[in-house]
Amino acid sequence: DEYDRSGYAGAIGVSQYFSIIDGKGYIKLSGEYKNNDAQGDDWDYSEPKVRLSVYAPTPIDKMNVEIGGEQSYSNFNNEDSFYEQTRKDTTSSGWLELIYKLNNNWSVALNYKHINNNSNIDFYEYKRNITSLFLSCSF
Repeated sequence: DEYDRSGYAGAIGVSQYFSIIDGKGYIKLSGEYKNNDAQGDDWDYSEPKVRLSVYAPTPIDKMNVEIGGEQSYSNFNNEDSFYEQTRKDTTSSGWLELIYKLNNNWSVALNYKHINNNSNIDFYEYKRNITSLFLSCSF
């Protein structure tokens, strides 16, 4: 079935952190390459991705902020079974996250993310806004 998205994905990436604000924050630059091998031919693709983010303290005690963006280029391997052309997507996203440290192990975060997917096949184009609330434990 050409529509079956089940399969395997392998990715490799590298990240570089640059310390800022006397070590209290950082700038992160990263790149990734992913290969998606699905059961259905419509979902086989390779995807390079670049990401840039800044993490820093805020004037509010125990609160940090992260702002970032990424761009990926999905190059599909096969002709789409319905639209009869090879799909190419460019996905751009940006986010803002506020992180409040509850104690040494626990934090809560509020995240807003905007995603814009452009495709050479109009059906696959979309814009999405996602708001998330996280509770994290580090040990």
